[in-house]
Amino acid sequence: MNYWLGITTTAELIKNSPDESWWCLPQNAQVGDAVLFYCPRSHSAARQGIFAEYVVTKAPVSRASARNSPCLGYGYGKQLAYTELARKKRFDPALTAKEMKKDQLLANSNFVRRGFQATTFQLAPSYYKQIELLLKSRVTAKPRSAEGAK
Repeated sequence: MNYWLGITTTAELIKNSPDESWWCLPQNAQVGDAVLFYCPRSHSAARQGIFAEYVVTKAPVSRASARNSPCLGYGYGKQLAYTELARKKRFDPALTAKEMKKDQLLANSNFVRRGFQATTFQLAPSYYKQIELLLKSRVTAKPRSAEGAK
């Protein structure tokens, strides 16, 4: 299983976290992989941070596929491909960059050191588990079924 961090400014994804979505992931992404989504402070101070977790439901399409057009040009040497996802959790409030920078393990991660400047980062399992611990210690994740009951 792989873990990913997607950096997004897509309003629909940030505000609504739809049940199904897509993201540009490397070709080695697999069904069942976890994808955490982060909204940069520069885009929205009110919504900044890791706000949702999705799961890969279909492997990345071929780079030659017409469906891959939104992902062309992303990845800086690692070609990214259109990948379908399903929402697993939404986090409210989001886990902010400030909180991650205070964490001894996460402060040394490539995504924090680079200021979240990329489209997609692969997360080491230790980083994913630490993010999960931080989220559990401060927020209650809302499962899809609980959100739908509103």
